[in-house]
Amino acid sequence: MLSNSVKSLSSSSSVQASSSQVSTSSSQVSMSSSQVSTSSSQVSVLSTSTASKSTNTSTQTGIKSGPTSTWSYTGCANDTSAARALNGLSITGSSTMTVESCQAYCISKNYPVAGLEYGQECWCGTGLFRNSSIGKTGCTMACTGNSTEICGGSGRLSVYTYNLPYTPSVIPATVGTYRLKGCYTDVKATRGLSAYAFTSATLTDESCVANCKSRGYSYAGVEYGDECYCGNTLASTSQPANIMDCQGMFCAGNSTEFCGAGLRMLVYSTA
Repeated sequence: MLSNSVKSLSSSSSVQASSSQVSTSSSQVSMSSSQVSTSSSQVSVLSTSTASKSTNTSTQTGIKSGPTSTWSYTGCANDTSAARALNGLSITGSSTMTVESCQAYCISKNYPVAGLEYGQECWCGTGLFRNSSIGKTGCTMACTGNSTEICGGSGRLSVYTYNLPYTPSVIPATVGTYRLKGCYTDVKATRGLSAYAFTSATLTDESCVANCKSRGYSYAGVEYGDECYCGNTLASTSQPANIMDCQGMFCAGNSTEFCGAGLRMLVYSTA
């Protein structure tokens, strides 16, 4: 059982949400039609054809796949600040941004897709999300750390995909006797689960559930990667959300599991 002290949590005020593809095996969550949008809502850049990559590459200068060819340039994609196409972790406002540094950062966090934007931003994810697609124009800005490389543009991502094997992250369908109830919105002023809460630098779905269970709570919720919430009822202020919204952040203690996102909570329950 984690020894973290109870605290009022407010770190969930912002996050770059992300998406991924969740396996439908028995050990992972099955995405129901009530929570998961159709496949057209998410573009898998990992399956982009070689021909498509070649076409995109030929239309730009400064494209670089990386010194060891472990990454491939996928193309130029649209992005908006209100609905990030790659909504995992990010680096913004960097004066030393390069293609290689962004790629290294993303894969170090277990994200196989890296996108560079506005010359100085690096965005990570597992696939393009929220109506973003490859084949756009406008990726013309030089990287702040290397003027010979292209780092997207205004509202445009230079997208790269990782070529080597990696361990994809999942959402466990069950944790002990607790079953996944789904992804829910959360509100700082009126938390969906408010009986007990803590943060942990080693949080996992399992450790959150274990803590809630040990205190006699039938609900457990993980949020923002390192936050755990417990309770016996889910407040009406928390409403069902697309399961992809809860694939924004990996668990602080296990990068192969998702632990919700900013104001998005993965909820487990015995009810």
